[in-house]
Amino acid sequence: MPYIKKAWRKNLNTTSDKLLVELKKLSKKHKCTVDGLLNYFITRTIKKAYEKNYTSYNAAVGMLECAKLEFYAMDIRPYEDIKRKENGDV
Repeated sequence: MPYIKKAWRKNLNTTSDKLLVELKKLSKKHKCTVDGLLNYFITRTIKKAYEKNYTSYNAAVGMLECAKLEFYAMDIRPYEDIKRKENGDV
């Protein structure tokens, strides 16, 4: 659930913003996409955050799936709705 207390967000947002600046710098410098860099960061973070057992792995996959669904519901679906109205249904 991404809806954490506002008091907790400040430090996380600052750290996240710094990471994004670095990812974009690396992407430009090495002429690569941010996708692979972000994938590396997410994978490494999850490996360090969770214990190495089935229960933790299962929790990590569930967290990723929930993050994906939240991103889809809040960002992608509204964008697709706009495009469907602009261009018509399939």
